[in-house]
Amino acid sequence: MQHRQLGPFQVSAIGLGCMNLSHAYGTPPSREQGERVLLAALDAGVTLFDTAALYGFGANEKLLGPVLKAHRQRFTLAHELGHAVMHPVPSSDMESQADRFAAALLMPARDVAPQLSGGITLPRLAALKPVWRVSMAALLMRAKTLGVLSESQSSYLWRQFSRFGYRTAEPQDVAVAAESPHVVADVLNVHLTELGYSLSELAASLHVYEPDLLLMHHLRSPSARPALRVVR
Repeated sequence: MQHRQLGPFQVSAIGLGCMNLSHAYGTPPSREQGERVLLAALDAGVTLFDTAALYGFGANEKLLGPVLKAHRQRFTLAHELGHAVMHPVPSSDMESQADRFAAALLMPARDVAPQLSGGITLPRLAALKPVWRVSMAALLMRAKTLGVLSESQSSYLWRQFSRFGYRTAEPQDVAVAAESPHVVADVLNVHLTELGYSLSELAASLHVYEPDLLLMHHLRSPSARPALRVVR
């Protein structure tokens, strides 16, 4: 597989468009089938995956997240949150703005700068990864934007990333477990199974289609019997 430079990253020349794994043309495949497609692409050397919050109203990114390394999950979600907060209308520099938003949200300058000062090495980035729960690459880029690293130091460390293959797969011994959000799904399930709301009422309130609502939040069937709860 040939590679090309995309900003500070080296990505495969062939990418995978992921929209149809959860949205658009015809019935999307099951989650298991989608995961097999993504794993096959990774095995073939693909490291460039096209996704968007619009594809299945977030379902596409929820599918990609656990497969494409948990350490990128937080930054990807924070990036998309940046779009939701700042970009009602697309702009030419919206991607870089969303990246800066994600970096500031996940790695506040006041807190992370002292930990990045005093010399950055690959072992140090690996040690900080479980603390901040972002990739080593994100920490390296944050160090550069905060002025902790010079241009030459940054270039040297990126060459080290390439040498050890960390641009595509960071060390497994510092891998971060994927996080699974559940609060919104829990609230919706209570409305469906205990408070008497119908699926159509919830979908109308949230301005989404019923199938998308079920898919996004893995909701239980509205006909399921309510679980017993202890009230103190």
